[in-house]
Amino acid sequence: MIYFTEKQKFKQWWLWLILVLPFTGILFSILQNGASTGDIKELAIGILIVTIIALTILSLNLRTEITEKGIAYKFSFFHSKFHLMEWENIADCFVREYKPIWEYGGWGLRYSFRNGKAFNTMGNQGLQIILKNGDKILIGTQQADELRKLIGELKKQHLIRSNPA
Repeated sequence: MIYFTEKQKFKQWWLWLILVLPFTGILFSILQNGASTGDIKELAIGILIVTIIALTILSLNLRTEITEKGIAYKFSFFHSKFHLMEWENIADCFVREYKPIWEYGGWGLRYSFRNGKAFNTMGNQGLQIILKNGDKILIGTQQADELRKLIGELKKQHLIRSNPA
């Protein structure tokens, strides 16, 4: 049984601005100065590289599922299948506000010696998971209120302990 599912993508306006600027610069250069055959090859390579980067970012998504077995996540491009953290291996989990840049160095697949792993695409709300072995994993969410309510219910059902090990 699936209690919760969420699929997120990178949607920050500034990220897309960074990707559009090279296209704009290349087109402006061609329109202003014209281009020789050699320049066109270099420009085509530049456009190809930016296009590949943009398509890669467009294809990235973070999926989270909470089931009767545990909490699973999959960050496309980095993971080919879901990674399941079974309830018996989870000491605690809770929804919290975090500072992506300060705590993890930004968005995406991140690691901090102090805070553990983070998987996030945008925002500053996440599901903090503390495993019994001491590992910490934060999974970003855009549905913090719904997730907070579900985690509270699962704790009442004793699937999740209330205090870290």
